Amino acid sequence: MPERDSRNPNRLNDHPRDDHPDHCLTRHAHLEAIDQLAASVLEDVTNDADLEPETARTVVRHVREVRAEVESVRRALPEDADIEVPMVVRRGVGSRSVLGPVTDCSEQSRDEPPG
Repeated sequence: MPERDSRNPNRLNDHPRDDHPDHCLTRHAHLEAIDQLAASVLEDVTNDADLEPETARTVVRHVREVRAEVESVRRALPEDADIEVPMVVRRGVGSRSVLGPVTDCSEQSRDEPPG
């Protein structure tokens, strides 16, 4: 029988917490995800007739800045910078959440001697 989700006791967690380094994304994959999310926000704001024009312009400007910064980071990273970054992944009923990098693995990879 599935266990109750400790964060939300009304919800069943039928997938165990998954902190394995095999759930890895590259830095470029992270940047692509950020860019896609920003593009989605940009499209939503552009098509939202309920937003005040000044608010929409401000949001559009900031989201475009985010996308420009992502592109700058892509260009700044060397091609071989695509080392895998272990991710914390949580799964629930009908959902999968990537919560971010596994901190101790990131620290370990920085502390390891090159070789």
